[in-house]
Amino acid sequence: KKAFFRGSALLASTTVLSYGLGLLRDRLLAHSFGASQILGAYEGAFVLPDLILNIFVAAGLSAAFIPVFNSIADDAAAVSSDDFVSSVLNSSLMLVTMAGVLAWLTLPWLARYIVPGFNLADRQLFVHLSRLLLLSPLIFAVSNTLGNILLSRGKLFWFGISAALYNTGTILGTVFLAKHY
Repeated sequence: KKAFFRGSALLASTTVLSYGLGLLRDRLLAHSFGASQILGAYEGAFVLPDLILNIFVAAGLSAAFIPVFNSIADDAAAVSSDDFVSSVLNSSLMLVTMAGVLAWLTLPWLARYIVPGFNLADRQLFVHLSRLLLLSPLIFAVSNTLGNILLSRGKLFWFGISAALYNTGTILGTVFLAKHY
C-alpha cells in the first residue's frame, strides 16, 4: 500500500512538472513567434504524427504490454522477455513506418483538411514540418516500449520524468534556436 501511494505521488508530481513545463513551452513559443502562421504550421504539424503514434503504438502498449511482459518475465519456460520486447518493437516500428510513408505521400492533400485556412505557402510549410515530424513516432515507439519496461520494473521516476525532459528540450530549443531558425 505504501509503495502504491509513493509511486502514485511520484507520477503525479512528475506529471504536474511536465504540465508546468508544457505551459512555459507554449508561452515561450507564443512569445517567440506570436500569433503567426509559422506557429500555426508548427502546432498543426504535430497532428498527424501524434495520431499515428496514438493509434499504432500508445493504444496497444498502454493496456497490454506490462501484464504480458511481467508474465513472461515470471515464467522461465516461456519465450524470453527480450524476444517479446523485440517483437513489440519490430512490429511497432513496421506499422509506424508504413503509416508514416502513407502520411508522407498524402500530406499535400491532407493539408487542406488539417489546416484549412492556410494559404499555399503556409500549407507548404505545414507539409514540410509535418514530414520532418513523421520521424517522431518512430522515436516514441521505442521510447514508449522502454518506458513500459521501466514501469513494469517499478522504475517510476525515470518513466515519469521523460515528459518533463521532452518539454525542457523544446524550451531550450526555443530559447537558443528560435531567432536563428
